[in-house]
Amino acid sequence: TITSEGTGTVLSRGVCWSTGTTPTIADSKTTDGAGAGTFTSNITGLNGATIYYARAYATNSVGTGYGMAMSFTTLGQAPTTSSVAATNINTTSATLNGSVNPNYLSTVVTFEYGTTTNYGSTATAIPGSVTGNIITNVSGDITGLTAGTVYHFRIKTVNSLGTTYGNDITFTTLGQIPTATTLAA
Repeated sequence: TITSEGTGTVLSRGVCWSTGTTPTIADSKTTDGAGAGTFTSNITGLNGATIYYARAYATNSVGTGYGMAMSFTTLGQAPTTSSVAATNINTTSATLNGSVNPNYLSTVVTFEYGTTTNYGSTATAIPGSVTGNIITNVSGDITGLTAGTVYHFRIKTVNSLGTTYGNDITFTTLGQIPTATTLAA
């Protein structure tokens, strides 16, 4: 709220913000009209899990006046993930499964897989990117596997605050060495 225009009409008003404790109009700002009175500002483009300081400003022909700085912390943290048992296991293919909570930040989701816990191969998850603050089930189809082989996999998630991995899970592709029996002539 602009309570007084001072010695001249308020030409510009809004909110300025930064990660520093005393933001000015040289930092990021909104422009929300002119004159005295109450206004609302919408701030966008903030980083997750970050402390910001914001304060109202009003500019007239004499200069710029500021309100008291207030702080707030944006939501967000590294994603939470869990690998879930593989399904649709065949001789050369399988579906990898997992769940992810992106914790308010846009998160890229993939699977790592291979015959050891070094993994070595990557598969894109469907969906490959998630947002919001709910648990989302994801999956990824892989092919070109070797029959009768144990494979390891885990889900991998990346957002602006870090990378997290799900637990290691194994599955065995179908198929085994054929059995043979010799019969009497």
